[in-house]
Amino acid sequence: MTEGQEHEWHIELDYMRAQLRYALDNLDSLSKRNDVKGKIENVYFTLDELCEQTKGESK
Repeated sequence: MTEGQEHEWHIELDYMRAQLRYALDNLDSLSKRNDVKGKIENVYFTLDELCEQTKGESK
């Protein structure tokens, strides 16, 4: 992994962490449930993309 890729991963991971924190903090709030679902879906899809991108790198 290059230094640039590593920096991108840190940015993505920080963003996902913030989204998960928001989702966890608002999990019980029915008025924010669509926001919570959206944040969790964003994290899932970002992780899915990162996993797909790195599949070939581990070989």
